[in-house]
Amino acid sequence: PGVIAITRPMPRLIDHIIIAPGVHLHQRNDGRIVLGEQQGAPQNQAHALRLEGRPNAFPDPTIADQHAARMLAAAEHFLPAIKGAQIDDVHIGWRPLPIDGHPVLGASTLRPNIYLAIMHSGVSLAPIVGQLVTHELLNGAVVNRLQEFRPGRKFSLIKRY
Repeated sequence: PGVIAITRPMPRLIDHIIIAPGVHLHQRNDGRIVLGEQQGAPQNQAHALRLEGRPNAFPDPTIADQHAARMLAAAEHFLPAIKGAQIDDVHIGWRPLPIDGHPVLGASTLRPNIYLAIMHSGVSLAPIVGQLVTHELLNGAVVNRLQEFRPGRKFSLIKRY
């Protein structure tokens, strides 16, 4: 899963995305800073059991607070001005990760009127994928560079992450 913490609104501190050991962060237009956990869940049996059911909430608010505090402490190393930020909310999210680790881009094989754009690395791929997908959708074109990422391809299980 991915853990995201959102601060209360703050004065403008950053105008770009920071990706650093243990945390990634960006500031929204409303002044809130969004912190994302980079390391993932600890690899132990207790965590494995808790995550088995793919929960969308923490079992206890204290655990949510611990995650937020850890991310905030990591962020302070790279953005000292964030010190003292107050966390407003903490979420658990499940990253879209195709089984072979590669993006899925194109019309659904079951419902051709639905276009899929599923990938784990959305922040880094969004600019180019957005342009290519827009070209296909608005112009009815086929972008050959996307062929190997089509939903109808043969998927093989690869342990990438």
